[in-house]
Amino acid sequence: DAKFELITDASGRTTIKVKKERPPTRMKNEY
Repeated sequence: DAKFELITDASGRTTIKVKKERPPTRMKNEY
């Protein structure tokens, strides 16, 4: 399962951080 974290900076910029326990080999080229 992929866990998503929403991080908001002091500038008001929102960053979406994705945490994966095991990165799928198929998605390796998409990074």
